[in-house]
Amino acid sequence: MGVNLIDVFRDGIGDQTPVKISSYLGESTENTRSAIGTALPALLGGLLEKAQNLEGAAGLLDYIHHEQFDGSILDKQNILLEGGQDTTSLIEKGAGILDFILQDKKTLDNMIDIVTNRSGIGRGSADTLIKIISPFLMGIIGHQVKSKSLDSQGLSQLLLDQKKTLESTAPTGLFDSLGYTVFNAQPVPATKEKKESEKKEEEEEEEEHAEYHQSVSSRIIPWVILIAIAGGLLYIMKSCGGRPVSDSIGQNMKQDVKTVVEVATDDQSGDTVALIKPKSKGSQGIATERKVVDSIAIISLSQGAEIKVREGSFIDKFYQFVSHGGDNPYTRYTFDSLSFYDSTANITLASARQLEQVANILKSYPKVSIQLEGYAELSKDVGANKQLATQRAEAVKAGLVGMGIQQDRISSIGRSSEVDDKPGDKQEVKGNKVQIDIFVTGM
Repeated sequence: MGVNLIDVFRDGIGDQTPVKISSYLGESTENTRSAIGTALPALLGGLLEKAQNLEGAAGLLDYIHHEQFDGSILDKQNILLEGGQDTTSLIEKGAGILDFILQDKKTLDNMIDIVTNRSGIGRGSADTLIKIISPFLMGIIGHQVKSKSLDSQGLSQLLLDQKKTLESTAPTGLFDSLGYTVFNAQPVPATKEKKESEKKEEEEEEEEHAEYHQSVSSRIIPWVILIAIAGGLLYIMKSCGGRPVSDSIGQNMKQDVKTVVEVATDDQSGDTVALIKPKSKGSQGIATERKVVDSIAIISLSQGAEIKVREGSFIDKFYQFVSHGGDNPYTRYTFDSLSFYDSTANITLASARQLEQVANILKSYPKVSIQLEGYAELSKDVGANKQLATQRAEAVKAGLVGMGIQQDRISSIGRSSEVDDKPGDKQEVKGNKVQIDIFVTGM
């Protein structure tokens, strides 16, 4: 762990601040120090709970910027704790922080009770103490954000890095008593583990890909032969005084060859090849490049961003559609590395990488707009399934917006497979499954 926020807090308030707080509260210095020792991990745990997913971290980051928490409050401790209006304003600011961090008043009441019981100070004193130290804690975190230029992902990582320290130093049962889930939640993938049949299908796809170059030749050659025969007949007609071969016919023949080659080489599915050019053209964007090395697609995007993913993966297919278009403008792409905490819409930190990859692609192609479609079938309650699917799609949207994508470029919707059909390509969702799809709505 790079930064221990508890140690930074203790160093930041020094030895005299607890003395001043105890004087203001009318409590002993010893009991006040004990109260701070309990209240601090309780508050920090609340921040971890808030920032355990990208949406919460983005909201916390916005709050830090809006309230201008930058660490300067630590330089004013003596003035703020002298009593009078300055101290009253500090307490009011702390109350606002608690309203933002904690889920409800019950959590704050539980926190006050725990601090009171463990330290021996009065309940009113515990309430005031928690509100006094909250702005100092936010100032310390705000200083980290400012000095290290942290984004929402960096802020989330900073806070989640405190987890082990808090678990080892906080009073036993503190976080369970406060209802914090971040200390016992386990990441659960958005989709089930791959079944053997699915693994077999992937192996078959890899075999088909290995045969790709051979299949390309087999598709091109018959058309080249036919075109060559046609060209020969036209030449004979010309030689025998027949109708001259015009330049336009020659150009059309060249174009036919080009079309056949383009379609054959673009298709890697092994299915019947459609002898038409893609209906959906790629979007105009900042210059990008894709190359494949040892089955790894290396995608160079704008602003120096580079993506390395498995060839044919979700990100690779999505990029190719956005940059070059495809023969089916209604194609959907399913996130394959997107996880949520069990039965919630909280995106795990491990999912940030794939969200960032999508965001970087969208930044390189600013004319592209998308719709996020969530699908769920976790229970027999159709309404609950649809609600969870909607919440998860909205959470993914919030994550992309937090990474700099304009909100009006993204729409989101949730569906339950039992009551809704997907327009375009229909892909039935079966079993205990939740997935998030991207559908390009504008190029």
